[in-house]
Amino acid sequence: VSQGTVDRALNGRPGIKEETRRRILQKAEELGYVKDMRASGLVRGASWLIGLVLFDLRNEYFAQLASVVEARARALGYTVVLLLTDRDPARERDSVRRLCGLGADGILLCPAGRGEAYEQWLRGLRVPLVTVGNRLSGFPHAGVWEEAAMGDAVRYAAGRDYRRLVYVYTAKEQESRVNIDAQRRRYEGFRAAAAALPRLETHVVAQPDYIPAVRALIGASTARTALLFPSDYQALHMLIALREEGDPVSARVGVMGFDDIDMLRYLSERLTTVGCSIDRIGAAAVDAVFAAANAAVDAGRRVGISFGTVCPYCSRTDTDAVMYCEQRGAIPAGYRAVHTECANSLRNAANEAKVNDEGNYFTGIIGAIIGMILGVVLNVAVIFGTERIYAMLCALIPLGAFFGYKLLKGRMNSFAIVISIICAVLGAVALTFGVDIADSMINYDYTFEEAILLIQYGMAEIPEYADAIRSSLLQDLLFVGLGVLCCIGVLRKNTNSGKAAYAGNLYATLRMKDGSLPASAADTVDDTASHGA
Repeated sequence: VSQGTVDRALNGRPGIKEETRRRILQKAEELGYVKDMRASGLVRGASWLIGLVLFDLRNEYFAQLASVVEARARALGYTVVLLLTDRDPARERDSVRRLCGLGADGILLCPAGRGEAYEQWLRGLRVPLVTVGNRLSGFPHAGVWEEAAMGDAVRYAAGRDYRRLVYVYTAKEQESRVNIDAQRRRYEGFRAAAAALPRLETHVVAQPDYIPAVRALIGASTARTALLFPSDYQALHMLIALREEGDPVSARVGVMGFDDIDMLRYLSERLTTVGCSIDRIGAAAVDAVFAAANAAVDAGRRVGISFGTVCPYCSRTDTDAVMYCEQRGAIPAGYRAVHTECANSLRNAANEAKVNDEGNYFTGIIGAIIGMILGVVLNVAVIFGTERIYAMLCALIPLGAFFGYKLLKGRMNSFAIVISIICAVLGAVALTFGVDIADSMINYDYTFEEAILLIQYGMAEIPEYADAIRSSLLQDLLFVGLGVLCCIGVLRKNTNSGKAAYAGNLYATLRMKDGSLPASAADTVDDTASHGA
């Protein structure tokens, strides 16, 4: 067979018969053939290696994440190189350098390092890098919305009649040395949610040896107490300590973890926890690296993996949300998954508020009055210049008022139409009577006061004159209405254009599956499923 046929068989490409492929693979097996990935990498310009840098594997969260990453990477044809840092920034930097030396196509990093200098060094390596767990400014990140998830945990505990909350924040003392972004965000979520529930008694334990401190707090009160931990790993240690000392955990003390690691399924007494979709995070992170390594993702674009979450606005389970990984560029305030319906509703409300915040009513009214006067003057000039009445020109009165309002920076909302209608009606009345007043003054040398008195007399004493005035006014108002409809069309067009412009600035942090933009930017996806009772 030809070299091309062998290549197709060994690399699983189409274009050959299955029997031929089977025979070639059988012969390769007999000859002890092993594909040389280094040579393949030279030809393709890729090493087919992905680096995975984690703290350790003692915490099952990282062990489970590593398993997910390896499975997803293998499905995409990659081999994973795992390095552990033990939360040492110097060791982490060395690990990243080693992976670059191996020619890794991308790196998944749970960073212990932090700071602008470190981030600048990573950017200088020019290797696609996605963070998990902790964040680094300007790099893609796959994770959950930590603050919202912990906030849900607080509200969950409060809804179960716990009156005291104890939050264990042992990472606090490491803040000056290493990156604790995920732990800090969870703590901030706890603080924000607890502040909104002032009846709760809250305590924070920051000592590294937290078990004695927690036990002291439990013994200081007989009130139902919920112990909240930022990881299942810590929660399990506390649960074991309470059991060993015979504390009635289920009676008045509740324990809640965070991560929903697989190990919890094998406990005789289930531990309540906050799910953070480890499987989805790992798969999304690998997909982001794969896309970047294959030049399929441009700077600033986001890569999404679909799954259901809890909408933070209506609290209903969402099925049309998308988790997004930020791809390069400055990471914004964040992004969240919401219902399309909620997103559109909030977007429209925000757009309306944005429009209302621009412009000034007073200057707009002045502009509308000036525009109305110009419209009336133009109509009078045409009538006396041509000695004919063109009622259709009355449509210029509301248009003049509307564009006068707009030119002098009035707020472009429904008030613009209201003021245009008022000015147009006043203008039509002024035009109808103004023509007769001007005619009396120009052709019959009456004074302004005499012309007014003459019109009053005609309206009161001469039915034919009154009918003619009313007919003329009605005709003018009909064309004024036509002008108002034109104003409404212009306003609607401007508003839609404004929405499109504002969307790029206000809602560019997330796109829904159907392409619409949600209402705001929060941190990450909220996927806070509870495990256990």
